[in-house]
Amino acid sequence: MSAYAKKLLKKGAVNQSIVTLIGNSTSEDENEKYYFHKIMVYDWDNNDYLLYEAISEYFSVSFVPVNFSSTNAVTTFYTSSLALVLKIINLGFIFPNQRKLINIEILLNDKTSLQLFGSKTTLEDIVTGVVSNRFKPNYELDLSNFCNDEEFLQHKIHFYKISLLANFKILMLRMSRDCKIINLSNNQLREMPQEIMNFFIKGDLIGLNLSHNNMTSLASVQRINSKIEVLWIEGNTFGANMNEMEYIKEITKKFPRVVELDGIKINNYGITVPFHKHFILNDEYDTQYVVEEFVKLYFAHYDHKKGRNIEHFYDAKAIFTLSANLNDIEKVSMPKISMYSRNLHKPNQSNNTKSYFGVETVVSVLRALPSGSHDLTSFSVDIIHDYGHTLVLVIDGLFREEVSDRYFSFRRTFVLKYNTMMDHRHYLITNEMFTISLAPKDLKESFQGPTRHLGELRLIEPTTQEQECMIKILRHLSHLKKPEAESRLKKHSWDLRECLAEFKTEVEMKSITDDAFSSDDDIQSLNSSIIYEID
Repeated sequence: MSAYAKKLLKKGAVNQSIVTLIGNSTSEDENEKYYFHKIMVYDWDNNDYLLYEAISEYFSVSFVPVNFSSTNAVTTFYTSSLALVLKIINLGFIFPNQRKLINIEILLNDKTSLQLFGSKTTLEDIVTGVVSNRFKPNYELDLSNFCNDEEFLQHKIHFYKISLLANFKILMLRMSRDCKIINLSNNQLREMPQEIMNFFIKGDLIGLNLSHNNMTSLASVQRINSKIEVLWIEGNTFGANMNEMEYIKEITKKFPRVVELDGIKINNYGITVPFHKHFILNDEYDTQYVVEEFVKLYFAHYDHKKGRNIEHFYDAKAIFTLSANLNDIEKVSMPKISMYSRNLHKPNQSNNTKSYFGVETVVSVLRALPSGSHDLTSFSVDIIHDYGHTLVLVIDGLFREEVSDRYFSFRRTFVLKYNTMMDHRHYLITNEMFTISLAPKDLKESFQGPTRHLGELRLIEPTTQEQECMIKILRHLSHLKKPEAESRLKKHSWDLRECLAEFKTEVEMKSITDDAFSSDDDIQSLNSSIIYEID
């Protein structure tokens, strides 16, 4: 009898020679992989997914079904797995349903890959092609919505759950070798597919995208939490009842190295966590994301100590209107008149308004205003209008002038318009109305913590707890002893970037004595790793 003869196998009609023939088959046989066997299930009255799960669980075999169909009382699909065929034979062609026993028949070697797929190929070749095409130049393996890949749909391959990829061990080992980011979004995951992740946890994986799944907990993800620096988990039920700060705190507690969450950069040590105290949510997620990004980036640039690099936020023909209501400023006993007052206040006018045109003029006016800092906890962000290509925001909040330490209330109304470039929206400010006035004297709820400039790693007037946190960060990056790390941070006024820049230079010049370090390891190799990590 030919090893690839078509033969019907059913209960009571299988002799030992067939069982021996199947049992002796090996993957080294070049022809075996091109043959598919038809599984016929009788009286199955549930959906295909439950059938695959029931068969896989009962026979303890993972398989990828092909060409599923259901007609009257017979449900059929094809498989290339001889392990499944052998298990069905050995367990008497039945498996239990909740209400009855289900009978199975097998048409061995019913079709070849040429008949099923239109070419002489294998299931493994097709899966390998799909996965390889999803590996991007930035070392990201994009497995998003994997089971519905067009190639699978075209060949009627029912990749009914993404964890089936674990069966393709050589492919997964090859992918995990170079992968730095894995995208598992939109796969209806309830928990982490550990069968797949086992291939990646020993590699260089630093990014994980689990967005838009059905995950209620991150417990199954924590096995690889020590490496993850970039994490996407939006679109899951996890964190649905948390406010933004609780959400960030919970994530950074579980993933201590995360520096970017859901596409927004955060600081996992709690130094820079931009947030808005009051935020009126829009129904459109895209709008909310754009607004949050705009507020974070704009005010990070505006408050930056090295100058307001804000020209790229404005349209070339931008119109800017500045209004100041500072009539009460003369009643306040201050040693120096505020620049707002010098520039804008005129006798017998309590409200002064002036308009400016063009990006260069607008930016020059904004740069001429006093430097200082905004209290993001005071921000109220309202989306007034979002239609077509126009987005209108009103932002109210508090600003503290750096020189005079004077407090101001402000309202800034931004009109943003976008155009589409390379499939991406590009927003620019076309109009802005900026109104400023003296803030109320009672500011107990504002500017109470250290003033932090977004985008900087610097503390001002840090508490003991914040000092300890910053020291731990520097020690983690530099391997310095605690007194040495503390001394360097104080020298640079708790500015971590400046401290690291000086430290890196000294390491390269080998001007730091060995006793400054907390490790007895080989200092030369240690210094090389330190420079690499700081870079």
